[in-house]
Amino acid sequence: SEGSTDDLKKAGDTDTNSTVPAKPSFEAVGSVNNLDPQKPTVAFLDNFTKDWPAASLDGVNNEDAKISHGEFSAMAAEHNGFNALRLELTTDRAKDIDFAKTIDDVGKAIDDGKLPLGKGDVLNISAGNNDPTFSEASKILGFQVTAENLKEMRPKILERLGELSNDPAQTDKDRERFKRVVDTNASIDRLQARGIEVMQSAGNEGPNKF
Repeated sequence: SEGSTDDLKKAGDTDTNSTVPAKPSFEAVGSVNNLDPQKPTVAFLDNFTKDWPAASLDGVNNEDAKISHGEFSAMAAEHNGFNALRLELTTDRAKDIDFAKTIDDVGKAIDDGKLPLGKGDVLNISAGNNDPTFSEASKILGFQVTAENLKEMRPKILERLGELSNDPAQTDKDRERFKRVVDTNASIDRLQARGIEVMQSAGNEGPNKF
């Protein structure tokens, strides 16, 4: 199915309890139509319109290459035979992003026929929130988490965070943060259940952080 840029500009409006439209989680940059049906599609969530500092390409600092992670990734995808959709995040990047809502809004846009993603396609999230180190996370959770056992420990981590999100001994801010992690993972699982892979950029702060 196909949608228009105007349609996608309303894709994040999921607030049904208010007469004031909710701010969209994202807006399309350009058209989402005219995709090659023979190619898989990758949707990239990022701030494409921000004036980014010069990127380092192949180890060489190029003062003219002021592009975002999402734009660079989209260009690479197109070069390698994928359709690329650019979705501009409307969230204030100075604050933590509610990725659960954003990912669910992607699912809603697909259901409403406004975003042409389906089985075999990919959602790439070129943004993130501040993560703890593995040592900090282990202290919060009460058991050891490392880069090596992270995948194996995922169910236990989410179970424990769910418990902490309802623990009155935690601060309101921490309970909200723990709940957001659990909700985001549930949103990822729902989208992946449709056959859409979800990928997120990581590693900017080194190998000792999530």
